[in-house]
Amino acid sequence: MHLIPFFSQRRSYPSLEKDFEEVILDRSSGLNVDGKDSQELPFQWSKYQTTWLHIYTANSPAGQTFGALPRVSSVALVLMTKTFNPEKWFALCKLLSAVYTGTGSPVKVLECYLSAFMKGKVDAAEYGSFVDSEFDVRRAYLVTSVKDITNLFGIETIILWSALLMKKRIVVYCDNLQLLLKVIR
Repeated sequence: MHLIPFFSQRRSYPSLEKDFEEVILDRSSGLNVDGKDSQELPFQWSKYQTTWLHIYTANSPAGQTFGALPRVSSVALVLMTKTFNPEKWFALCKLLSAVYTGTGSPVKVLECYLSAFMKGKVDAAEYGSFVDSEFDVRRAYLVTSVKDITNLFGIETIILWSALLMKKRIVVYCDNLQLLLKVIR
C-alpha cells in the first residue's frame, strides 16, 4: 500500500514510475480546475495492472481555499493497494485528506498513514478516526446485489454470466461513473 499526496506542482513521494503517474493524473479528474466546480465523484477506484487506485478528491467551496493551505483549492489523495475494499480505503483517504487540508503538513499525513499501517487504527482528534478491523473484505463484494445487475442488463445478463463462467474478459463502459462503479463490483 502506497500513499501518494499529489500537490499542484505534481510532486509525489514515494516516487512513481512514469506510466503510473500518467494514469493517476488522468484518473484524478475530479480536481477543481480554474475555480469551476467539478461534477465528478469525490471518491473513485479503478485498477491498473495489479494495483487498485483509490482516489479521494477534496474541493474547497468555489472561490475559497483550505485554511491551512492558502493557495490550494483542490486536493486529490491516491492510495495504491493490492486489495479491493473501497469502503475501507474511502474512510482512510477521507481521514488523511482531512488531516492534510486541516494541518497543511504532509508529515502529519504520514504519521496517520503509518499508524494505520502498523497499528491498524488512527485517532486524529478533530479529524476523525480509522479502525482497520471495522472493515470486512467480504462486505466489499456484497454491496451490489445480483438482482440490481439483472434489472439493469435484462436478458444480456445471461451473456455476462456465461462469460464469467468461461473466465473471459468483459469490458463495461458507461457515461455515469457512479453506476459504472456499482456494476464493476
